[in-house]
Amino acid sequence: IGLWTQIHKQLFDNSELNAASAKNLMIHSALEAGNVGPDPWYGWGLIDAKKGAELLVGKSNNNVIFNNEILNNGIQNTKTVTASGTEPLKVT
Repeated sequence: IGLWTQIHKQLFDNSELNAASAKNLMIHSALEAGNVGPDPWYGWGLIDAKKGAELLVGKSNNNVIFNNEILNNGIQNTKTVTASGTEPLKVT
């Protein structure tokens, strides 16, 4: 997470990587361990620091959708995405 924080600062005008973003990077960069999907022994899997860094670079190049948004009660929040069909679509 420290590595990702430094990369984030370099790519995004010295801004801090917040806890929600760090959690998203951990989930979306995790290597499968144990049973497929989250499980009580390995959670989401094992952190892949390189893949997390690649996701941050993808965000800076606008190749990865990685938004932090505030959700308000009673207000609809809708996103439309088109999957490539060649890779899994991951949403958290």
